Amino acid sequence: GVDQLDEELELLLDMESRALGGDTPARTVWTNPWWRYSIAGLFLMLVIAGLVLERRYSLSTRLPVYLVRRYEQGGDRPPPWLTRWAKWSALSPVERYFYVINHSLRTLGERPAFHSTPAARASSLKELLPAAREAIEILEGEHERALFTSRPADLSRARRAALRILLATWRARLTNRGIISRVLR
Repeated sequence: GVDQLDEELELLLDMESRALGGDTPARTVWTNPWWRYSIAGLFLMLVIAGLVLERRYSLSTRLPVYLVRRYEQGGDRPPPWLTRWAKWSALSPVERYFYVINHSLRTLGERPAFHSTPAARASSLKELLPAAREAIEILEGEHERALFTSRPADLSRARRAALRILLATWRARLTNRGIISRVLR
C-alpha cells in the first residue's frame, strides 16, 4: 500500500543520492506520512474558512463590487470579466434565473437583440423550444411578478423552471447535432 510506496520512494532517493556522490541518504519532506495529513487538514480548514466567510459576509456579492471600485479609484479600467461578475452579483435571484432564457437563445443559435424586452425574448424561445413552453411561461411569470408587482416571486418555482429550460435546451441542441441519435443506435 502507501507504506510500500514510501519505502520504494526512499530507496530510489537513496540510490540517486549515492549515484551523485553523497554518502548520506537524501531525505525529503514528502517521505513523512504526517505531511500528507497536514496538507489535507490545511486544505479542509481553508474550505471551511471560505464557507464561513461567504455565509457571514456574502463575499461573492461584495468582493467583485469592491474590486471594481478599487480599480476605478486607482484610475484603471477593471478587466471585463470582473465587470461582468460585479453586474451578475448585483442581479436579483429571479433575474439570474431569467438569464437562462438568454443563454438558451444563444445556445440554440439565436442572438437576442440588446433592446428586446424579456417578454420578447421569452416569446422567441417558445418558438424555438416548444417542448419547454410551460417552463418558459412559469419563469416569465415569476420574473414579471418580481419586477412589476409588490408580491415576491416564488424562487423555488423559478429555479425549477430554469432547470427544465436548460435541460430542454441541451436536449434540443444535442438532438439537432445528431449526437443523441448516434448514442441511441
